[in-house]
Amino acid sequence: LTTVDTITLQSDMIYTIQVSFSNLDGKFNITSSINFKLLAIGWKFDESGYVEYQTQFYRSIQRMVLKTSFLPQDNAGLLLFASQYSNGSGSYILLQMREQSLEFGLSTGNHEILLRTSIIDLNVWHTVKVTYLSSVNYVFLEIDGNLVDLGLLEAIQGTQTHSNSGVKLSSGSLYIGNIPNSLTDYPQVAVVKGFNGCIDTFDFDIVGHYTVEGATQFENVEKCFIPL
Repeated sequence: LTTVDTITLQSDMIYTIQVSFSNLDGKFNITSSINFKLLAIGWKFDESGYVEYQTQFYRSIQRMVLKTSFLPQDNAGLLLFASQYSNGSGSYILLQMREQSLEFGLSTGNHEILLRTSIIDLNVWHTVKVTYLSSVNYVFLEIDGNLVDLGLLEAIQGTQTHSNSGVKLSSGSLYIGNIPNSLTDYPQVAVVKGFNGCIDTFDFDIVGHYTVEGATQFENVEKCFIPL
């Protein structure tokens, strides 16, 4: 089995495989060629890698809709994390796999919520959509087009709870796939393990003058290819 040629077309790859068969005395030879195409979708993570995004924050997030597709290959791993402070503390949002379920967590500093799906299949692409509405303190979690969990943010014991302060996220603190070692004060609900599998590009629709700009750092991340 030998690879004869590789052709790169933008983000896709076409492979030509040549297979040869011969008997022991060499009297006959059969050669066959197989062509197949791979499509590049998002990034491939192996638990050690992450992507850091540059972000800009101006005031509290009032509404947020987050969408992506992902292919998990392990029961646990962090898909997304962003926090108020550079060490991981303060307000935060996170999306993660835990015990083969998908979780979304959000904290405003004085209110918090953690939503969870039932067990999902591994090695299969899933779509996720999270909607946060600060005006009613509600969060909705959808997976594969189905609403699976929703809830009202609850007051954190020991904090000033007369009002919900809204989510505040600092500039330059959004990570995909894992978190760097510099984040030493992350929330207890976070899975401290990198994601294993593929994650497509995140789509953010945010009201509140928080913008997600381009990726600034890639650590141990490759393109994710799937056969067509």
